[in-house]
Amino acid sequence: MSTEPLAFTVAEACKAAAVSRTELYRAVGRGELILRKRGKRSLVLAAELRRWVESLPAAKPKDI
Repeated sequence: MSTEPLAFTVAEACKAAAVSRTELYRAVGRGELILRKRGKRSLVLAAELRRWVESLPAAKPKDI
């Protein structure tokens, strides 16, 4: 059985993706990332977070 989480809280998702809370919510606002709700808690599915991170543009040599 895998120990990887199925979903992350917003704080956990920010840490896992190395982005700020503001950037995560901007992605949600742009429709790039989907949040799920469980009561008052917002969750990001692990697969959704991975899909979003992998959709980010690749860095160019001058950006590094």
